[in-house]
Amino acid sequence: MNSRFGCEAGNARCTSLRARLFEIGGKIASHARQTIPHLASTAPDVHLLLKRMKLVAARSLP
Repeated sequence: MNSRFGCEAGNARCTSLRARLFEIGGKIASHARQTIPHLASTAPDVHLLLKRMKLVAARSLP
């Protein structure tokens, strides 16, 4: 586990992580200053993406 990023991808390169994100099917909706992802529950590594999104949202300025 990579302690800097906290993901199971470890030392994977940005290109492979970007490719994995494109494999996740879904849509993004914007409403009332919120960005809401609608993701396929059967897509690979959805739990990792959701975990990262929560960390980014927690670090965002109000």
